[in-house]
Amino acid sequence: MNEDSSLRGLPPFLYAPPAWFAAMVLINAFLLGVGFSSVAAVIYECLGASAAATVASLMSSLSNVPVVAMVAVVGWVQTRHGSTAMLLTEAGIGVVSVGAYAALAYAWRPEAASSSSAGLATAEA
Repeated sequence: MNEDSSLRGLPPFLYAPPAWFAAMVLINAFLLGVGFSSVAAVIYECLGASAAATVASLMSSLSNVPVVAMVAVVGWVQTRHGSTAMLLTEAGIGVVSVGAYAALAYAWRPEAASSSSAGLATAEA
């Protein structure tokens, strides 16, 4: 293996050969495909009978807004504060996003919807 002089002294697990980089790029592409296919499945499940092509296009476009926003945010952080701050910012936003999703999933769970509608029906009677 032809090592670069800047890599001397690094532990072997920190050196990523080109084959490892290529494998991670392929895994990343696969996982992005899984993610976008699940978004497409939700979009197509929610389509109505009228203007389906327009609604699908608009919803698909809107689902890409967070991707563009994250690129802008982490790019801004990286240019002003460096790569470590960029990675920490991206990880922090990921943790906050998972927490927000968990809160929404908890609030919109089927048991809460059925019990609140049952309470509404008894209040009207």
